[in-house]
Amino acid sequence: MLSIVMLATLQLSAQTQECQSAFGKTACGYNCMAAFGDIKCAEHPQGTCKAAFGELACGFDCTAAFGKVRCAAEPDGVCKAAFGDVVCSAPTRHDGAGWRGPNHRGERWRDRAWRASAEAPPQECKSAFGKTACGYHCQAAFGDVQCARTHLGACEVAFGKITCDDPPRWVLADPNAPAMSCLTAYGKTACGYGCQSGYGDVRCARTPNGVCQSAFGKVVCSE
Repeated sequence: MLSIVMLATLQLSAQTQECQSAFGKTACGYNCMAAFGDIKCAEHPQGTCKAAFGELACGFDCTAAFGKVRCAAEPDGVCKAAFGDVVCSAPTRHDGAGWRGPNHRGERWRDRAWRASAEAPPQECKSAFGKTACGYHCQAAFGDVQCARTHLGACEVAFGKITCDDPPRWVLADPNAPAMSCLTAYGKTACGYGCQSGYGDVRCARTPNGVCQSAFGKVVCSE
């Protein structure tokens, strides 16, 4: 019986991946933990696992409250418990699939995201109006809370809403890339680079080298 209890609370700290088995299941990764009939491992050496309320989760800044356990997906991610829920910052991008940058060279986004995160400033969480959001440049206004997903993103509060945006992946991979800015005019807000307004419209380029021009009744931006 004692050995079963010890196994159920096992947590390993290792810089090399390994596999652990418990409850008829096997999991491989880092800092594995077995609890509540399940076993999980973090996908990153700095990741941890947390068990509470019958749940087991692995990731970063794992937080347990209100009967829930949640972990952020990336090393610079954060979690906050408020208003009866636990909210964590979203991944820099939705998945870890490969992608092609401007030179059509394949990259493994998951590994690149973790490397970039080590140099990024800490994320924050903001709670207001019964809502919580985590990320960067968080804003709370007009009954809403939103954050940019990356430190190079931007958020602007204007005209009764919050607008947030982030650069594309290959911009985030450049350590010298500047942050986005936002421009508001004509009841609209756009975030990006080289923003221009005119003729009732507002537009921004998606990349730092992009440009925008207002002429002949419209605003045109390069990508």
